[in-house]
Amino acid sequence: MKIRFLARKARLHFFLAKCIALSFAIIGGGGIYYFILLVQDKFYSPWLYGLYVLVPIFSYGLYTKVNARYIRRIFIYRTPFPEKWRNILKETVVYYQGLSPTARKKFEKRIQIFLAEKHIEGIQTSIDDKIKLWVACSAVIPAMGFEDADYDDLGTIFIYPQDFSSDFQLNTPEQAYISGLVAGPYHYNAMILSKPALVDSFSSRHPGRHVGIHEFIHVLDREDGAMDGIPAIYLNEEQIQKWIELMQQEMRAIINRHSNIDSYAATSSVEFLAVVGEYFFTYPEMLKAEHPQLYDLFKIAFRQDPQQILKNAPQAQIYKQHLFRTQHPEHYTLHFWDPFFVRYHLVQEPKTT
Repeated sequence: MKIRFLARKARLHFFLAKCIALSFAIIGGGGIYYFILLVQDKFYSPWLYGLYVLVPIFSYGLYTKVNARYIRRIFIYRTPFPEKWRNILKETVVYYQGLSPTARKKFEKRIQIFLAEKHIEGIQTSIDDKIKLWVACSAVIPAMGFEDADYDDLGTIFIYPQDFSSDFQLNTPEQAYISGLVAGPYHYNAMILSKPALVDSFSSRHPGRHVGIHEFIHVLDREDGAMDGIPAIYLNEEQIQKWIELMQQEMRAIINRHSNIDSYAATSSVEFLAVVGEYFFTYPEMLKAEHPQLYDLFKIAFRQDPQQILKNAPQAQIYKQHLFRTQHPEHYTLHFWDPFFVRYHLVQEPKTT
């Protein structure tokens, strides 16, 4: 089972680190003791014997510091997942509902690891277990295909009570249009998420829109050293070229209003990856039906198939309903609302005849 493999892997790192630390302590302590034997006839100093004691202590402290992650993860692997958390996932996270029992255990352990290693802080708003779990789910869902995607360069996630302005202010409603943010010169180790936008992302009302997944895809994007909208470390050269061609083709279609993908995807290659990633993980039926080549490349890049996962979820009917609306727009009244006039809300029920 994958969880057992991960636990064995952590214990192996832990054991090797312990052996190295012990060897350093023996060699260092033995060297000092040998030095004491050489010089004891010439002079005596209690500090020499003190060093013989301090070197092993220092070695153990260094070993503990360096391997704190593995020590912590061993305890996490041994800690049962709280039933209260599991109920929240079952009730609110469609992706989790569609996972197999084995995959659920892996998902739960990665949730525990994320919450143990990342700091989530509310700014002028309260946060409970549900909010923290939703942040963790937003991180784990796009990373489920990778064993080593731990968001090492991300330390803190700030939760704002509302959308915010480009200078992170909350008291300017007319300028507050940002619901999520990551990276930047002054907050490279942090992320900001709007609490209402995060709640809305898990409401299932708007498949294809998920601020949490969007921002964590940005973090994964920079794993190859550059946030450029091209997951280079996950694709070979031929696939990268195909990615660029499809991306440019779809961005032109969005600009010309010939695509049902959110218009924000056309602003840059970076945003294209994140926006289409939202569809890939929350609305895979539409993406595969309307953009099969794009879907297949995302499946390769992220090493998972959300359509197969979500079709097993009890709430999958919600997505089927939205898929019907997409394929049969003549039954609905569309209301264009954003500056790029592509994203829309469905504001009426099907027309009756």
